Amino acid sequence: VCRQIDEYTHLIASIKAQIKMVCEGIRELLQLPAE
Repeated sequence: VCRQIDEYTHLIASIKAQIKMVCEGIRELLQLPAE
């Protein structure tokens, strides 16, 4: 059970990191036309 929780935690962490990268990329794309 502990191993499954560990894998689940790592999965959530990686997904959050990917979402953060995507959000930052979208922000940069939205700022380009404004300039």
